[in-house]
Amino acid sequence: MRLTIPSYITVILFLFAVMSLKLTATAVVCYVCLWLYAIVYLKLLPSHSAHQSVGTVVIGALLLSYFLRPFLLYDHAEIFSYRDQFNIGIEDMDRSIRDNLEGTILLSFGFLTTVFLGEKLVRPVKIAPAQFLLSYKTPLMVVMLALILLYAFLLFGLGIGHKGEKVSSSLAFLARLIPRDLIFGVAFIYLVKYRKQLSFSFTALIVVSISLFSLTILATGSKSFVAILGFAFGTWLIFNKVKVPLLYFLLLAVSGFALISLSFVLASSVKVSYKLGLDSSTFFFLAWNMLLQTPITTFMEDITSRFIGFDGTIVVNKVYADWHTNFVDKLEEAFSLKEVIYKTLGGLVPNLKLSSTVASGVAVGRYIQKLPDELAYAGAVGIIGGFKIMNLALYKVLLFVSGVIIGLYSILCSRVRDADLSFILSFFMTYSVLFYIMSGNLDLILTLFMTKIVLLFFYIYASQLLNSMLSVLTGFSKQPDK
Repeated sequence: MRLTIPSYITVILFLFAVMSLKLTATAVVCYVCLWLYAIVYLKLLPSHSAHQSVGTVVIGALLLSYFLRPFLLYDHAEIFSYRDQFNIGIEDMDRSIRDNLEGTILLSFGFLTTVFLGEKLVRPVKIAPAQFLLSYKTPLMVVMLALILLYAFLLFGLGIGHKGEKVSSSLAFLARLIPRDLIFGVAFIYLVKYRKQLSFSFTALIVVSISLFSLTILATGSKSFVAILGFAFGTWLIFNKVKVPLLYFLLLAVSGFALISLSFVLASSVKVSYKLGLDSSTFFFLAWNMLLQTPITTFMEDITSRFIGFDGTIVVNKVYADWHTNFVDKLEEAFSLKEVIYKTLGGLVPNLKLSSTVASGVAVGRYIQKLPDELAYAGAVGIIGGFKIMNLALYKVLLFVSGVIIGLYSILCSRVRDADLSFILSFFMTYSVLFYIMSGNLDLILTLFMTKIVLLFFYIYASQLLNSMLSVLTGFSKQPDK
């Protein structure tokens, strides 16, 4: 049996609906409604690859963030992410799952309506020469290597980039010039689509560069490189409408879980080793012991706790039901649309500070989880919880409008003539949508997303300029690589 990724999502949702029979009646109704809605939604998605990839990730990210966690939390309320602040019961979970179903439909329907009605309204656009990645592979590789070396210098030379640490260096903004998903996305296209057209030495250079880049990211205490590579592969399968055999899909799911679990162990070991100043041999010993002694249920709890939307909706509902303090006012101010705009502009322009409040993720940690101010920590409540804090009265409208905006961007991706750039732009959006839906931290996600779009066009221009310079220096024609 061979199915596309959207078809597997409907199968998974059917299994979720069956599994929900052990939960409450409210949960059963919600899971069945979600399954039926997903069938119709995925069936109505326009056929263009950009709409298929972005639209599928929208519903898939909502599924992961809001409808996976309940299977653990209903039976084990003690693992609730905000258990130190609130005690929760079945009625809190039932209310959350109703809110999440409603939010899922509003967001995804906003996207579906936009791409369905507006697909023909935008003319095809050309933002780079035809077959840009293949034609300009040499200057692009030079740019990629320069970015990877800059990243390594910032981390190992200046100590900038360690996860969970505040950075005071004026050069910290340089890290924003290195979008990880752009580098991995371009390398992925070369290795998957063009590997037969590339020389062995060029292919080896890409593999070595990406391996070193992955290890450098791991050295920061981050495990995101595994997620980016896996997500690039998944987006590629959806974008190209690949039908995956059931056995391969199961193998991908099992190996994905194993790699993510391993990345959790390695990232945790790196952070502990860095803080304690341990040597490499002690690091590997620590990682090996953690891998052997950690039960699989702990891995499941750790992984599902990253899909925090369900917990986030519960805690936001509890905050508005139980708290009446100035902390709520400060939380709302940090999430307000005005502050999101200020923080985004401040994030795009180095050393520009317009906002007087902390980032939304920091606000969650400080005002909900009551963490100390000096701790560099960003919490999350998911997109539905985030919009509730932004405007409790209009959060449903904001969810629908958010889907419309994602749909407008997807239309733009569908009208880009170059298939590679269309994929990269779609990958930018799918990756951003995934983390936006899971975190709800609009200020951070919007800053990162807009930075990547600006940098993409800058690096396209820089690669063309570098190609001309190389042609002049070597005395060859200015024609790009073939």
